Amino acid sequence: MMNGIQGAGGPPPMGGMGGMRGPQQLSEEQKQTVQDLLEEYEEEEITTEDAKELFEAFKEAGIRGPGLREAIEEAGFNADELFSKAHDGQKPPAPPSGGRQVNSASLQSLQSILEQYDLENMDQEQANQLYSQLNQAGLLRAGGMIDITT
Repeated sequence: MMNGIQGAGGPPPMGGMGGMRGPQQLSEEQKQTVQDLLEEYEEEEITTEDAKELFEAFKEAGIRGPGLREAIEEAGFNADELFSKAHDGQKPPAPPSGGRQVNSASLQSLQSILEQYDLENMDQEQANQLYSQLNQAGLLRAGGMIDITT
């Protein structure tokens, strides 16, 4: 089964199609953790090192995604600027928008690749092949996300 597959170079665990979920909301405890971490800083005085330490603390607490952005903003900080400082000037991932359209060629490519595999009964080698094919087709984004938008 593919559920046990993990590692830096391999595919992310999928657990079949049921493993794909929408954005997770933060718990009240996670929101409080963000608030507690940020209250030690003045926004205009946060250094790159401070920002990296903050994002490492968020990661260790399992806090990520759109909920993290909201919690940072609620704490009175600019989430995009904080992310940029922590990630060497990179822009944060764009939040999901309803305005994106599905690229039918990418969707057909994805379907064609997935039809080659029994997703419920994959071994390590098959999972690596699938991951490689998705990557070669240009369907993977950072974090193992599949992108079929235009």
